[in-house]
Amino acid sequence: MVEIIRELPIADGENSETYKWSPDGVYLAKKFKTELKKEGTDEVKVKEGISVYELPSMQILSNSEGQKKSITIAGIKEWEWAPTRNTLIYSCFFGPEEEEDYYGDEEEKKAAANTEQVMDPRVGFMNIPSRQVIGFKDFKSKSLKFVIHPLQDYVAITNEFERKSKKCFSVELFDLTQGNNVPHQMIQLRKDIISLMGCYWEPCGRMIAVLTLSKKEVTTGINMDAKRQGIDIFQVEHDKLKGFVVKNIGAHPSDRVVDFSWSPAGEVFCTLEKDGAYATAKSIWNWYFIEEQ
Repeated sequence: MVEIIRELPIADGENSETYKWSPDGVYLAKKFKTELKKEGTDEVKVKEGISVYELPSMQILSNSEGQKKSITIAGIKEWEWAPTRNTLIYSCFFGPEEEEDYYGDEEEKKAAANTEQVMDPRVGFMNIPSRQVIGFKDFKSKSLKFVIHPLQDYVAITNEFERKSKKCFSVELFDLTQGNNVPHQMIQLRKDIISLMGCYWEPCGRMIAVLTLSKKEVTTGINMDAKRQGIDIFQVEHDKLKGFVVKNIGAHPSDRVVDFSWSPAGEVFCTLEKDGAYATAKSIWNWYFIEEQ
């Protein structure tokens, strides 16, 4: 027997990817944005955030006061569920917020009270159903993109920002395996990066490959316009003394990598490489084996 639980109208811009299941299938969530016009004026207030529904009732998740309310997150951009736990990961361009349920805990509320309105993004981590914000980090950034490990609680965020009018890139790594604590590390991309083209998690392991286009380090001094489009591989690990750390495994030798993919089992990866610097150069597939360090 098939029974309809709830019927919801389709809002502008919604599609088949609007609603996302929690890893255990207990919750369903979506990003929302509504415009509220103040009565008697032309003033319009925008309210946005994440609506979390409990299954199988399809009722809005209740807050600590027992009220069925959505989670208000001003300026929300991207969001995802963590792959193996009921934690919401989101980025937002935040400012002062009147709604009491925005920050999720008293510590963030106090921090917000002393913060002037800014347009730089914040990445936050919120446990469901408690709505407790277990970690957040603010960035100076023009663009943030999530790359979530498919099987483990690691999150990579590619960050494009400017420093002294120069375009810069970093890869920010977060560890969600430590309960209500979210350790953070940054991959130091020391090369003169022109473009960060992608990050690729090893599906069943702890390595991550970063594909960049950068100015090539030339020792002869002949070609100052030389470029490297290549892969650098890193590994996240837990040190008993240092905690969450990132280890630099090394750079892949090719400087003409067009595409990259890991084997589902890890340790083996494939690259698509140009066999020469000219537009007419043929492309070749190469497979490599690499062990975790």
